[in-house]
Parts: sequence; C-alpha cells; structure tokens
Amino acid sequence: LYILDINKGPDQHDRNLQKIVPGLQPCGSFDSSYDLRQLLLSTCQLAPIGLGAFSGPTTISSESVIGGPAKKIKILDHAVTMLRAVTPTILLLLVENGNGDTSQNGLWDMNTDGTGLIRLTNDKQNAQSLCQFSQYAWSNVSRDGTMYALQEVIPNTDPTKTTYNMYYGSMSSGLPNEFANIVGTQLSLAGWTSL
Repeated sequence: LYILDINKGPDQHDRNLQKIVPGLQPCGSFDSSYDLRQLLLSTCQLAPIGLGAFSGPTTISSESVIGGPAKKIKILDHAVTMLRAVTPTILLLLVENGNGDTSQNGLWDMNTDGTGLIRLTNDKQNAQSLCQFSQYAWSNVSRDGTMYALQEVIPNTDPTKTTYNMYYGSMSSGLPNEFANIVGTQLSLAGWTSL
C-alpha cells in the first residue's frame, strides 16, 4: 500500500512512492479512520484448499496514515473481507469465511478499540457486500449513523436469473429489512442521501 501525492502530478512511479504497508495479504481490507488520521487494516488468510476461499484468523490493526508501527486492535477467528470506519467510534466488518465455520458470516459492527462486537446480519451464501464504489462513511451508513445498508447478489448459472437484493437495518440491533430486489438486472448500493 503506497501514498500517492497528487501534487506531484500524473507521472509518478512506484520507486518514487512512499510505501506504508508492505506485502498486503490477499485477503483483507483497509480504510482510513473517520478523522483520517489512522489507517485501519484487516488481514486474513487464504484457505489451504480452494482458490479464493478466505479463512481466519483476521488481525485488525491501525497505524498512522503516513506509515509507522501497527497497533493491534482485535484478532477474530473468522475472515473479515471488508472493513469500514463509519463513525468516529464504530467499524463495520463483513465476515465471509469461504471454508470451515461459515456460521459467523455476515455484517458485524465493533467499536474502534475492539470492544462491543455486535452481529447485524447472517450471510449463509457469502452473497452480502458493503458499497464497492466508495469507502466514504455515508456509502454504508445513514447520515445520522443509526442505520446501515448492504447489498446481496445471489448468482445463478443463468445470469438472467441472478438475484440482487438491498437491505437496511439498525446499527444497534441488526435485523435487516429488504427494501429492493430485482432478478437479471444489476442493482448496486451507491450510498445514503437525505431528502
């Protein structure tokens, strides 16, 4: 993971970039903290069998956005494949174990200090995802920080029968509510707004 200084223009090469995280794992995620001062990382493992199957444990850590020593926040037994800082004190974690124990798969929230882990959804088909277009907090959480949103894609061998679902729920109790679905036409979560 490198820092790209936009003030230096378009002709930059990796030898001139500042490396802040060497050798990212093939499983995991990263985000900046809500105040943009810390880099938050989740690193998990590829399962020994099957390509693309993720497994735990996952280490969640933080470090300065300009690099430096990492501080462990939490170690979880399962594969955290998406991590988002959605308020100054709350992280969203998407657990997507590809093999072994998949009973914990789904969306969770956790305090930024590693305490208060709460399950929000179940994902028995490894089909859920947070917004894939942006890591901005309002891509996944309402502007007042009380509700989350996520998308679900249930594939089919016939693409015209792939199902796309959208859900929202309370950050304090989970229990997702479906608010949109369509079959055969792509439906993707872009973010929250207010009217």
